[in-house]
Amino acid sequence: FTDVSYATPQDMKKVFGKIAYLLEGVKDISSLRPYPATVITEDEVFEGRFLFGAITNATSVGGLMRLKEDTVILDDGKFEMLLIPTPTNPLELQALIRSLLLQDYSSGVIFRHVSKVTVKSPEAFPWTLDGEYGSGAEEVEICNLRQKLHMLL
Repeated sequence: FTDVSYATPQDMKKVFGKIAYLLEGVKDISSLRPYPATVITEDEVFEGRFLFGAITNATSVGGLMRLKEDTVILDDGKFEMLLIPTPTNPLELQALIRSLLLQDYSSGVIFRHVSKVTVKSPEAFPWTLDGEYGSGAEEVEICNLRQKLHMLL
């Protein structure tokens, strides 16, 4: 799903709005594959095979993933990290789907507020940066530098 935001045709976005992203994402389901990764935060380490990962400070990612507005605080120095592990049985798949549909991230997915994340994989994995394609990488470090940008309005 990493290319959905920039692969969705502009004319489709104009006609269908956010639903255009969903329609484009559905086309990618057959090519969906997990990536082995180690995800290191300031407090925890997660190892496994992941179908999707997002490190964001927004309530919506590519029109596909929505986070509850009271979950995201834009100036707290934290990112919202959502990891979707590859389900290994029907019960895990059911919990995953339930979590995503109900935005209840207590089971099926990994959801944390983090200020620093390092993702390592034995193979380059695709990613996007604010909706733009980022070439594959085997290691990515993302840090939230709270209040490092000063603006005069």
